[in-house]
Amino acid sequence: MRQRHILTASARGFSLLELTMVILLIGILTAAAALSLGGFVGRGKVRVTQSSLTTIKGALEGYKLQENVLPPDLRTLVTAKYLDDKAIVDAWNRPFIYVVPGRNNRPFELQSRGENENDPSDDLSVWDINRPAGS
Repeated sequence: MRQRHILTASARGFSLLELTMVILLIGILTAAAALSLGGFVGRGKVRVTQSSLTTIKGALEGYKLQENVLPPDLRTLVTAKYLDDKAIVDAWNRPFIYVVPGRNNRPFELQSRGENENDPSDDLSVWDINRPAGS
């Protein structure tokens, strides 16, 4: 004689409502994680751009030591093999701004427009990288 197994309500598995709630909760957690990671990506791009500005500044100084004059544009540093072609764009894939001579008795200006091209508050200048905030 065969034995019959009777399943209780708790042993049958998950209901459709329970599965829907779990999937909804996973979606909410994923969205929250994506939003919080967005800030890390933005800060990462700022750090990459600051590093690139410092590298370009070093290449400009090296070029000036060798040639006794600053280059007319950043493309000259690529042609002269001081920089890689990819080094003359910022983390937002826009060309750095380079002007000779610079303002305030500086030999040159070198900056990025930052994430928002139209908002000067997020601009990054090579002369402000190591300066404490508010000075």
